[in-house]
Amino acid sequence: PKVDQEVAFSYLLASNAGIIAIQDIGDHKHTDPNKLYEYMAFGLPFIASNFPRWTEKLSTLDAGLFVSPSSPEELAHAITILANKTDCERETMGKNAIAYIERNNWDKESVKLKDLYRSLLQLKNTTLDE
Repeated sequence: PKVDQEVAFSYLLASNAGIIAIQDIGDHKHTDPNKLYEYMAFGLPFIASNFPRWTEKLSTLDAGLFVSPSSPEELAHAITILANKTDCERETMGKNAIAYIERNNWDKESVKLKDLYRSLLQLKNTTLDE
């Protein structure tokens, strides 16, 4: 059943971690899933699939753990690791996640994109005038 976004987010607020251990089906390993970034924005440590793109981008943050999505044992071990961390340790991981989101969000990227468009338009106008 479909859950309203407000209800889903209320579950996140009551959680200690988020899990997105999805299988490599289709192009999943090449995507940037919103769910992972929602967990991070809510300051939740995460457990995610160990896809190279994800680990390259996020493994140095100390904000979550990566597991083989086809290994229930790895997932169980990661859950145990997070459950055994102190509240302070999980909070630090969550703060690391929030800091990443604050550094890498659409507001910041949109400024770069607009600057690129402006420079391309100026280049095009210069080329047309010559």
